[in-house]
Amino acid sequence: MLPQNLRNNWIQSSNGGLWKGRVAYLLLMSIALILHHFYIDIPLNKQPANFWLTYRFGCSALFLITAAIMLFFRQNKIILQTLLYLVCIFAFSLFQAKAMEMRHDISFIWIAVLPILAIFAGFESILISFSVFTGIIVSSSFFLASRPQDFVNFISLFIMSYISILIVKGKYKLKVEAYINDALFKEEQILKIQMEKELRSQVKAFLPKVVYNRILNEHGKNSSIENFHKAIDDQMQLKETNACILVFDVRKFTSQIKSNKEEFLNKLLIPRMKFSSEVIDENLGISRQVGDQIFAFFDDENPHLNLKRALTSAKEICDHFTLKNEMDGILEKNIIITTGQAKVGNVGGSDSNREITVHGNVANLPSRIDEITKNKSIKDLLGEKDIIVCPNTFKLLQSTHSKLLGNIKQISFQTGDISIRDFPEIRDLYFFNSSYVSDQSIDITDSLVNEGITSHTFKRAS
Repeated sequence: MLPQNLRNNWIQSSNGGLWKGRVAYLLLMSIALILHHFYIDIPLNKQPANFWLTYRFGCSALFLITAAIMLFFRQNKIILQTLLYLVCIFAFSLFQAKAMEMRHDISFIWIAVLPILAIFAGFESILISFSVFTGIIVSSSFFLASRPQDFVNFISLFIMSYISILIVKGKYKLKVEAYINDALFKEEQILKIQMEKELRSQVKAFLPKVVYNRILNEHGKNSSIENFHKAIDDQMQLKETNACILVFDVRKFTSQIKSNKEEFLNKLLIPRMKFSSEVIDENLGISRQVGDQIFAFFDDENPHLNLKRALTSAKEICDHFTLKNEMDGILEKNIIITTGQAKVGNVGGSDSNREITVHGNVANLPSRIDEITKNKSIKDLLGEKDIIVCPNTFKLLQSTHSKLLGNIKQISFQTGDISIRDFPEIRDLYFFNSSYVSDQSIDITDSLVNEGITSHTFKRAS
């Protein structure tokens, strides 16, 4: 049995086709009856004239009135329209049967053909079609008793009509089955799409924007749930690649939050952290906020492109901080950029503990650099808009023939009081003002240069 929602949809769809068929039949038959009177009845001088006039114009008027009612109600009041349509069919059939009784030269074929056309136009069910046709034949037979010699023809026509109805209306069941299969398929597809959208929405809330977009680009927005899960696994898989790390750390966090927690968080920290995360997202970075720090990485296979995106993000963040420091209050920060090989992916090991992150020295180095920036000798060198980079990043800038090189300053450590924890082999750091960063200054080229660099050397204290 059809589900109720499908049953209602089928009835609505079926009624639309029946309504058009019935109106078309009524209008065509009305015109045909009037033309028949003027072009056949009058030239042949059919008698009695009043009968033929009443028959042709009476049925025509009935058809036109019924068609007008159907046009007025359109697909509403279907039962009323069906009853009026049946009245038209039976009235026309009875008049036709009476005409055949009066004139034996009229062929039996019309007693079946015209009602069958009405049935084909106005009904779909085989059972209803058989019932209506049987009623027409039975009611008409009272007028045909005067033609017993045509009984064999009458029976033959009766059988042929039923066969015609069975053949033509036999497609009704097929149409219903096709409709059910199509409707169920569509419902299943809609439900599947809704589930996939819900799944994507849930996943999107827990995955970085860049990773989520990679999944969609790789497997398509309309891929199956199974493919979507596979895409997640592929993107989260641990892999070795080039990485550029950008760490943005707020200075004097503890003292400021103690002095005025609400104002510090709501007016200074939260809006700027949100802005910084959005900037990193726009530049295709993957960021994670931990307390007063944003840790972000760029993991394209092209290390120059990673650096360009990191520098662009750093400049936008510095410019925003400069503006907001003048308007809302001062919030100090450090921005550190490192580059190198790293392992990127998920090491959670289970569906409930998935997080894409970066592992390796390149990821650990920024926190160690941040430690030594608290040293007063180094802190005094750094300005509000300065960006600190490691030796690998500096070499990468050299390899791109960057116009930044002439504005980079060097901090050199000799063996002594100042060293980078866990990275004693690193003897130099570099920094420059973010205002020098532009599309032109970080263009990617293949030349290698070595511009003059201002150096600051820190020796062991005597």
